Amino acid sequence: MVRLRLPCAESLPLRRIASLSRQLEAGRVERRMRTSRALMRRAPLPMSLGTLRLLMRPRHASLTGTYFPAALPQPALGDARLDGALGLGAPLPGQLCHLTLLRYRSECTLSVVHDTAFGRGADLPELWLAALAELEAVVRDARE
Repeated sequence: MVRLRLPCAESLPLRRIASLSRQLEAGRVERRMRTSRALMRRAPLPMSLGTLRLLMRPRHASLTGTYFPAALPQPALGDARLDGALGLGAPLPGQLCHLTLLRYRSECTLSVVHDTAFGRGADLPELWLAALAELEAVVRDARE
């Protein structure tokens, strides 16, 4: 589990991606994950569960996300080959939204599952595509 601060107030796309990249730097994330796992395994069960519940309260984590890189050979069902995949998650109780980013081969799929109480939940896929297009334009312009 890794908690991220989303750079929503940052207006420049490259700065937004840089902020996320710094937070997701490989060594840093691995250390945090190892530490979290060790604490969860070694602490008494009531403390581990209490900590997990505290971290996942909607007040502390209003949405959750999953990234799943599916590094599988092309699976088949009988004679039919699977040529795509979709990952679906679900919000934890009390949370308004869960995002799943699935990478399968060279494609990524974002799925959004949200509570109807989250009025802009249905807008997230379009906002995601707009942000990707904006980032792509900035990168393209920087190369020219």
